Amino acid sequence: MERRKLHYPIGYNKDRDVRTILELASLKTNIPEKDLEKKFFLPNTVVHDAYDDVKNQINIVHNCYKILIN
Repeated sequence: MERRKLHYPIGYNKDRDVRTILELASLKTNIPEKDLEKKFFLPNTVVHDAYDDVKNQINIVHNCYKILIN
């Protein structure tokens, strides 16, 4: 989009990626998204470290998927 000089219409924090599956798991369990996110956050990881962020996102998606298929 940048090469074509097009504006991306969605703010960086409004893009629905991991947040989508987290919201669905929250709706199914009636547990707030923030609480689920904390529950699935891996110990001994650094916040805002790209590698650790990816590991945490994988863990969140994995656990939310398990919630949704059960």
